[in-house]
Amino acid sequence: MAEVMGIINLTPDSFSDGGAVRTAEAALAKALEMERDGASYIDIGGESTRPGAAEVDPAEEWERIGGAVALVASSLSSARVSVDTRHPETAAKAVAAGAKMINCVSAGAVPEMCRVIAESGRSDVELVIPADAGEDVFAEAARLLGEDMIVVDPMIGFGDGSPEDDAARLFSVSGLARKRRVLVGASRKRFVRYLMDESDPLKTLPGNIALARFAVRKGASIVRVHDVKETVAALDAGTDGFSVRRAALGDAEKIFALIHLNSDMLVPRSLGNIVENIDRFLVATAGRDVIGCAAYQIHPEIGDPLAAAVEIQSLAVRAPYRRKGVGRALVEKTLAALKAFSPKEAIVLTFAPEFFGALGFAEIPKTKVMHKLYTGCINCTKHTNPFTCPEIAMVRRIYDEKPCS
Repeated sequence: MAEVMGIINLTPDSFSDGGAVRTAEAALAKALEMERDGASYIDIGGESTRPGAAEVDPAEEWERIGGAVALVASSLSSARVSVDTRHPETAAKAVAAGAKMINCVSAGAVPEMCRVIAESGRSDVELVIPADAGEDVFAEAARLLGEDMIVVDPMIGFGDGSPEDDAARLFSVSGLARKRRVLVGASRKRFVRYLMDESDPLKTLPGNIALARFAVRKGASIVRVHDVKETVAALDAGTDGFSVRRAALGDAEKIFALIHLNSDMLVPRSLGNIVENIDRFLVATAGRDVIGCAAYQIHPEIGDPLAAAVEIQSLAVRAPYRRKGVGRALVEKTLAALKAFSPKEAIVLTFAPEFFGALGFAEIPKTKVMHKLYTGCINCTKHTNPFTCPEIAMVRRIYDEKPCS
């Protein structure tokens, strides 16, 4: 499932909630509530980006948000602090205070944002870049920070003000998601109000949720919203009525049948093997029916057993539910579960590189996954040589270590 970013504005003039949060303590209370409701990111901003808003200099911006950033970053259990800014000076202070994402709202500021993050010495800070920044800017950001630390934003609400422009930006998500993770922030914006024919941004919840779900179906990895609890519930329910959970022993026969139905794409597993490893499986369900599954395996690196990678295995979805977000939800839920183990990266051998590429995986030489070839491919009966097998090796970083490349 896509991750949800909760919005906290410490501004007197934001278009929907200006002045609602004024102190660091109030921001912390709101952030903790959002974290309990399922937010993976808390996005703190000190300058309104609504059309016509007065510009705020970096000193005033940091005066508004500095205390909140430090307090929230030191108090959250799992959610990460993001700072919404166009000022590199603010970004530098935010990173020093514990922020793990800079949500850059100005394409022109991106090169300096990259420098600030790179010079901080931290490898766990993600950067959101406007989609119109230019491919050369994205390439340099990837060189400095790592491709998997880059997120692209189509910037709904930042164009010429027309519904047609915002619609084009929303529909660009599927193309952007083929290359990188995508963040979509349309909550309470003029586009939603136009679609609902509603002038009050506080009355746009149904439209906000509908656009968040649409963006996720188009490939968005993160949705930036004001109403975290309601959005998480809507995304968890799934646009087609499915949910993802840990597998139980009673699911083993259905998992076996799913893998067998996809035997042209997957290494076979016996029922006994599935039962033995049932704690490593997740299943997607629609009602009482198991419609998809995924598993993981931990592989110690040869020569350095603590530099472990995890492999996503046995990803299968029943045909009627394909292209409906089930596979994406299984992969994202698996990655979320694995963060507790702090492995440096997730790997996969796949016949569907476009699918995994849209989830942030990058192709690597098979020689970089020799541990997998030794412990996994040796059991494959489909191909005699793993290096001539048409499966593609891919990797996605899920912890703070740099990935192999």
